[in-house]
Amino acid sequence: MTAANGAALPRHSVRRSLDKAELRRRARIPLRIAPAVLFVLITIAVPIALFLYRAVDNSEIRDNLPATLTQLADWTATAMPEDRHYDALARDLRAIAGEPPLFQLARRLNYHQTGYRSAILRASEAVSMAAPGASPRALITAADPLWGQRDIWQVLHRESGAMTSFFLLNALDLEINDGAIRSTDSDRALYRAVFLRTVWMSLLIAGACAVLGYPVAYFLANSQSRFALWGMYAVLLPFWTSLLVRTLAWIVIFQKGGLASGILAISGFGATSLLYSRTAVIIGMVHVMLPFMILPIYAVMRGIPASYTRAAISLGASPLQAFFTVYLPQSVPGIGAGFLIVTILSLGFYLTPALLGSPNDQLISYFIAYFTNELVNWNMAAALSVWLLVIATILFVTIRGLTGQRS
Repeated sequence: MTAANGAALPRHSVRRSLDKAELRRRARIPLRIAPAVLFVLITIAVPIALFLYRAVDNSEIRDNLPATLTQLADWTATAMPEDRHYDALARDLRAIAGEPPLFQLARRLNYHQTGYRSAILRASEAVSMAAPGASPRALITAADPLWGQRDIWQVLHRESGAMTSFFLLNALDLEINDGAIRSTDSDRALYRAVFLRTVWMSLLIAGACAVLGYPVAYFLANSQSRFALWGMYAVLLPFWTSLLVRTLAWIVIFQKGGLASGILAISGFGATSLLYSRTAVIIGMVHVMLPFMILPIYAVMRGIPASYTRAAISLGASPLQAFFTVYLPQSVPGIGAGFLIVTILSLGFYLTPALLGSPNDQLISYFIAYFTNELVNWNMAAALSVWLLVIATILFVTIRGLTGQRS
């Protein structure tokens, strides 16, 4: 390299100039990706984090009963409440009487025990309409007998913190009883069975997709005929069709008198409708998830040189031995990637099980949607989402480890 006057520059000066140019280039990289990172944080990460925080959010009790919780701080939960506790409760209820926070508080307490909502509302009405000088204890206990018992006060004492574990425990059919964490009654237990059903069905669907998708990917990657091109079009076609349309098509096929019912009748199984069954859910989900298995396997297979298999055969291996000892191990990363994608996507699948399955075939996403849209219990929906995220993370790490993926 030479200077402007034609003289040669020292080697260390050239090196220093190149290093400075490289540093300037690297310094501009964060500035280039900053808008994209900011967009993802604002539109995706922050809303998800705020929603998941509702799993432990306890502001509905802590913000609306400040005086009551202060008085309960030194209360012995085995003793009956004192007059000062009722006085503080009366002050808090007068402050929010008739306001939205009162109904939010009532709904929040009713999650612990049916009847607590009425107890809050009746107590609020009693203290708001009471004559001056009336005893808050007499008014509140007369409004609802629950206030004369320790249970509801113990709930307030236990839920006095800024965060609560109630919803996270309830999402696993657990509850705090007498200071210890115990399983709920068997007739009320639900969510652990749903989580297990979600996990095993996701793994089953991923396994079925691997069995069905591997031969298809092998044909697409190794065939030179034009049928391979049309096969790729067939794999990509579902991405161009609405998921709802594909699911409705399965409803037509599985309903009584449909194609599946006719095939079963001809086969001697009777004109049975597969609609609203677990079989229908599995078939429908495999149909939706199959391309997500084929494409990763196909991508890996395209990078496997055919000369490896030919070399194994030339060294005396049979075609079958060459496939299992040379080709198949090299395609394992594609199988692992496809298995991982299908499993994680199946964990949160909602539409197909909701339309094709019975109430006993629904996955955990159904209950998250139910608590969000129907009951408007965002705390419980967030708690179920937290555990679903934990399960997805465990499966992600496990599958990556079993398939030997490191990057």
